[in-house]
Amino acid sequence: MSIFVGTDARRVPLMIAQSVLDAKTGGMGLKDFKERAGLLDDGDLQNMNVMINTCMNPWQWNESIFAIGELFRRIVLNCIGRVEDSVVNHRFILSGSFVDISKDKSIYIEYLTGADVPEHQYQVSVKVEGDCDADQRTLSNYINSCSIKDLPVVFETVTPSYDDKDDNVPNLYNILHLQDWKQKICVKLVNDPDGNIIPLKVLDIPRYQRLDMSSTVTYPEKQKYFIYGDSTRTIMSHVMSKLPDFQHTVTLSGRPHSLTE
Repeated sequence: MSIFVGTDARRVPLMIAQSVLDAKTGGMGLKDFKERAGLLDDGDLQNMNVMINTCMNPWQWNESIFAIGELFRRIVLNCIGRVEDSVVNHRFILSGSFVDISKDKSIYIEYLTGADVPEHQYQVSVKVEGDCDADQRTLSNYINSCSIKDLPVVFETVTPSYDDKDDNVPNLYNILHLQDWKQKICVKLVNDPDGNIIPLKVLDIPRYQRLDMSSTVTYPEKQKYFIYGDSTRTIMSHVMSKLPDFQHTVTLSGRPHSLTE
């Protein structure tokens, strides 16, 4: 919701507070607000429960109330997934080109979305690196081997040990975000002939979104792409709107004008 111009983009948590708009205090102003928001009223002005974005800025009036509502909805969908998702394995694929290990040890991986299993109905982009030098060498060898054999560089998560009575079970949200797992994910190198398993350290999560599977979702008139990367890589990934849909990732030859590193 908020970044400082000219600096690296950071994942800024969206802090939401609950409040009530009092009918008597709000008067006609509250009634007008309800009408513009498309909310029906039974004739008598009622108090209105609201969620407040505590990262508000002075120009909030210039932003569509429906766009803000959509942002809230996306956050709620992620929260529902965190609470309801069971523990299953997840697959990722290398996104973007592989940079010389002597210059940058990190890679970007894209989540392989699935339509049939609710726990697989996500779009996720993650920046990771090997947890130590040995793991980094194994990772580099795996990527090079896949390139020579013309195979996709696929990773599959390995479920860590956990107590199933714990609220924070290792579902997709928790293994990527929580300190319980030291922000590391253990992955199997799917196309590695030796079947190696290595831990990857989570450095950044540019995108994490549970797909909206409601019947009101429609296909867009124009395709949208999510752009992310760093000083050495710029990646565009197709934004899914309704399943079935397609996954498409493109590495750009350079960073578009005005984008920060």
